[in-house]
Amino acid sequence: MNILIATDSNIEKSGVCMFILQWVREIKRNYPDFEVVVYFRKTTIDKDIEEEYKSIGVNIIKGELPQNGTSVSLKNRAKVKKDISSILKEKKFDVIHVNSSAAGFTSIVLFAGKKFNVPIRISHSHGRNLGNGMKNIYLWFVKKYNVCLATSYAGCSKDAGEYLFGKKIVRSAKWNFIPNTVDTKKFAFNSLVRKEYREKLHLSEEEVLIGATGALTERKNHIFLLDLVSKLKKQNKKIKLLILGEGDRRSCLEDYISANNLGDDVFLPGSSNEIPQWLSAMDVYAMPSLTEGLPIGAVEAQANGLYCILSDKIPNDVDLSDDIIHLPIDGEFDLWINEIKKYKIKNETERLKGCDIINKKGFGLSDTKKYIKLLYNI
Repeated sequence: MNILIATDSNIEKSGVCMFILQWVREIKRNYPDFEVVVYFRKTTIDKDIEEEYKSIGVNIIKGELPQNGTSVSLKNRAKVKKDISSILKEKKFDVIHVNSSAAGFTSIVLFAGKKFNVPIRISHSHGRNLGNGMKNIYLWFVKKYNVCLATSYAGCSKDAGEYLFGKKIVRSAKWNFIPNTVDTKKFAFNSLVRKEYREKLHLSEEEVLIGATGALTERKNHIFLLDLVSKLKKQNKKIKLLILGEGDRRSCLEDYISANNLGDDVFLPGSSNEIPQWLSAMDVYAMPSLTEGLPIGAVEAQANGLYCILSDKIPNDVDLSDDIIHLPIDGEFDLWINEIKKYKIKNETERLKGCDIINKKGFGLSDTKKYIKLLYNI
């Protein structure tokens, strides 16, 4: 089987990119004879991620879509159309699997797939509320068009599916819920690692470490966490904040940290290959995002047994454990502060329960093969 996976992501440690990496790793593990090609934007932000894709025998093609360009513009639409058509001319594919919530990008790839007679054409949504189709004629039309072009539909959550395909599709037999699975063994809590990594930050056990993972983008709303820590600091609370990730909002966050004298309270180490270790060092996982599909970072945090505070803009589909709460982010700092004040440090036994919970809910790595067979009709 020849599979083309297309995404409008850069090659980086983003949720979609890491989902695809894990997905194709499991394809190659279970079906070594399958050929997999992954199409990305032209920009590589994390070189090690690119190398990992290549190491598992996956052919990467970087197209002409620029790092921050949208596929709404005619110029960029032409670039994507040319890229995908060129790939499909070279080889016959059995599956084209589009991983994007951008209706414009998805329509171009699916149209090319239909034109070149690719029998299985999958539209896989990873986000929601990225634009209101009912108020925007272009988006409304393209979403309707995509429904005609795909042979099946997938999403990381019901909300993500309804955003891109509508309620009728999500209620149909062509809809597939595909969880963002994680390697629970990798993300299991480790008390020795916790001690080691907290020492790197010179933290005592009395200090509460709030952690966040994800690209430093406006959508992730990390500035909310800086405001939160600033307010907690004024109340003399022993709170520290660790934000793992890289992105175009770094300078903005650094300016805020400097202006509010938070240099000793907030850590911005950039991208990391040690997310599981840092999760063990954390006490509370926070995600104040303006919008998400089903964030894989929150699944990883629950696998580590962390108490999670998420924004009310994130769908409840991600609530796999009992230790998770959704709070408003529209200036409602008091609610977040009160939740953090109530936090009590968990013991090792309590933290280790996270892995079992994630596995039982079907979000463990071992379930990925089942989802691959389902989606590709193997």
